[in-house]
Amino acid sequence: PKEKSSKFCVFVFFSLRPFNFELPPPCAAGYILFTSKRVCRLAAKTTARVIVQSFDRRTLEAVKRLEPGLRTAMLTSDNLVDFAALAAAGKFDTISPDHQWVTKADVEALHRLKVQVAPWTVNDEAGWSRMLELGVDAVITDYPEDLVAYLKGRDLRD
Repeated sequence: PKEKSSKFCVFVFFSLRPFNFELPPPCAAGYILFTSKRVCRLAAKTTARVIVQSFDRRTLEAVKRLEPGLRTAMLTSDNLVDFAALAAAGKFDTISPDHQWVTKADVEALHRLKVQVAPWTVNDEAGWSRMLELGVDAVITDYPEDLVAYLKGRDLRD
């Protein structure tokens, strides 16, 4: 059974997305470095409460080089990804798959690697229930107040 949390923990997620995947490599690299430096500067004093997430692996690697203490979350949108291999290769702290594609086996494999799982974007009770059954560490939702009420209703939050 899940343990109750004594308080609702809120994290700030910085979501970094390249604005144009068609940029030539020198321009893309410059954009990634500039953006990563800005986020690291903003987050440097609150690293315990910040998670930088992106669909772009290069951005997360740049963040880790600039500020090794910041946690990173690799967002994925593909259903054919070996999440454990991705986490190991990129040294990401969290893998954030589309909630429709994550399985119990994925969660277990990532937990064996000490990688957290935070699927996106789970916006209803049926989805939250499924995520609890899978044993994920967190969910990304557009409705945090509703999620907290749902968890309180199941005696999983104070």
